[in-house]
Amino acid sequence: MGKGHVCRWGGEEFLFFFPYVNLDQSSTLINDIKMSVSYHPIVYKDTALHITMTFGVEEYDYSSDLSALIKQADEKLYYGKTHGRNTVIF
Repeated sequence: MGKGHVCRWGGEEFLFFFPYVNLDQSSTLINDIKMSVSYHPIVYKDTALHITMTFGVEEYDYSSDLSALIKQADEKLYYGKTHGRNTVIF
């Protein structure tokens, strides 16, 4: 499926970019990442920290305005956070 990129976008937000990956493929990738993180807690001072991840997903078609696209993904992210967390919103 190729390689992707990730960067920190804000305090607790990260931007994932998967070039040449369609929405179906990104669904598989994102769910694999989410499950892998949730299955491997971080142990700190004898305490297991279980990490959850909420995703807002948009598809870039190279004609879209990138700022608007990120804003739409961010709105989906916050929808997911306010409606249960640890989810993926397309």
